[in-house]
Amino acid sequence: MLYHGCSYRVRENKSVDFRFIVLQLLVTLYVLYIFSYQPAWIHVLQLSVIYLHEAGHALAAIFTGGAALSLAVHDGLGGECETQGGSLIAVCLAGYLTTALIGALLLITSKNRTAGRIVSFTLFGGMLALFFVPHASGITARCAVFFCFLWFATGCVSTLMWPLGSLALRFLGTFLCLFSVFDVIYDCFGDSWSDAHAAAQALALPSETIALFFASVCILLFAASFLLSLPAD
Repeated sequence: MLYHGCSYRVRENKSVDFRFIVLQLLVTLYVLYIFSYQPAWIHVLQLSVIYLHEAGHALAAIFTGGAALSLAVHDGLGGECETQGGSLIAVCLAGYLTTALIGALLLITSKNRTAGRIVSFTLFGGMLALFFVPHASGITARCAVFFCFLWFATGCVSTLMWPLGSLALRFLGTFLCLFSVFDVIYDCFGDSWSDAHAAAQALALPSETIALFFASVCILLFAASFLLSLPAD
């Protein structure tokens, strides 16, 4: 009886691993689709991730001794964060890193109910705190409300229905990690001024070097967090 019980658990873990890998591949294709074609029906999701990116700039300014004066997300898939003081380089690069780090954290905690619940509700609290930073438009405020709802809902689902909560954490983590990779590449080779260009100017480096470095960091974060999120046999 003991042997059969152990054997079942091993088979179950392998089945879960397979489903997780399939989910990872599907989300990868989804992000590629978003950046290749930018369909209108996921416009809200793109704007919300841009808000998270801009929130990273605001937090970097605050944590390096400066202040965040306003947050703005534009309907044309752009955003800006007005800051004062703090570390210019940290503020410039925080958008990409914030998205990637949150994604990695969600992936790692997707295999532990307590950790997943704590991270989700902590992110919910962080989004609430950002309401103290002036939001420059109705779109910006709606993006903030969307993320507040998303993190609160993820925390509740992780508490009440852990298998579904784990899947949600893994999906969101994968999406944010991959979005950050394409975000920095898209910004660097796009026509408009971006964080990658500002960081390149501050560091006196080519913007392509900045893009390659941070895309590599985001990919490594994703790979490491993915491996750490796999259930043990």
